[in-house]
Amino acid sequence: MKHHPEQAESEIYMGNTTAEGMMSSSWRTSRLGNVAYNRDGAVIPGQDLLPWFVQRREVEEQSARVAEKKEFRWEEIVRLYQDMLSTGRISIAGTIV
Repeated sequence: MKHHPEQAESEIYMGNTTAEGMMSSSWRTSRLGNVAYNRDGAVIPGQDLLPWFVQRREVEEQSARVAEKKEFRWEEIVRLYQDMLSTGRISIAGTIV
């Protein structure tokens, strides 16, 4: 399911971020799009925020690694990854703090 016009079928939409924010993440397949939108679909003015995408296969691989290692809170993390894969986006409500 696409949540952003620039999202490819093979990607998860991570939301809007800055280039610095994306670079500080551990997702290897991260890429930035060109136009950020708010929840109502209006363009967010300015150049700081851009849409952020990650390849689905990396989320699948990370989910499998976490499930295999069974480290602290692994079940919650796997549920978050599975939600990302089924919805095509990261869920703010499902974010682990």
